[in-house]
Amino acid sequence: MQAMTERQRQTLDFVRSYMDRYGVAPSRPEIAEALGLRHVSSVDAHLAGLMKKGWVELKQGSPRYIRLLREGLPVVPLGRIAAREPILAESRVTAHVPRTVAAMFRPRPDYFLMVQDDSMDKLGLTTGAITGIRSTPEARSNDIVAARLGDEVTLKRFIREDERTVRLEPQSTSQRHRPKTVDLEREDFEVDGVYVGALIGQVQPATKTEPSEMKHESSNQGS
Repeated sequence: MQAMTERQRQTLDFVRSYMDRYGVAPSRPEIAEALGLRHVSSVDAHLAGLMKKGWVELKQGSPRYIRLLREGLPVVPLGRIAAREPILAESRVTAHVPRTVAAMFRPRPDYFLMVQDDSMDKLGLTTGAITGIRSTPEARSNDIVAARLGDEVTLKRFIREDERTVRLEPQSTSQRHRPKTVDLEREDFEVDGVYVGALIGQVQPATKTEPSEMKHESSNQGS
């Protein structure tokens, strides 16, 4: 999955809220007005970007046809990933979290990652924890980020050292997890999203749409 731009996110959030309120999709002019855009063509560009990235379905010739995809937000595991495979490839999705549950987060996540080890256990994130990720290619130094490094998807604290290098720091009680310095010019690295909180409880298999007992734990990025 490619991360959304901020304008694409604003577009998607407005479409979601409008459909929740009125039961139909907003028109392009309504989206443009809500986002403060001068031209409807800008809305078309943002919607086309969302469709390409798998967030909405559009129908040519039907200006109010916008179908939201991924409304049961996917849960995928951290760890190894095939080259060029999207993080949210259908084959990697192990469960879904209902949008009503995701709406409890501030800010709201776009997908969830399942923790596979104890590299972030100082934050209470141990094996099996479900972490909410807000999709964005941008991160500030000290954010907890979901990142793709080569053939691995990882969750670490992001520290920018200079224009060329960043450092990924585990938040672990175990000494076996060590910081990793990444050379941005030599290594395949990209931020996919920022951690916004975690769920406590169980999620059903991917064929289900409702969780069993589950509650939200707000984001805490302190060490």
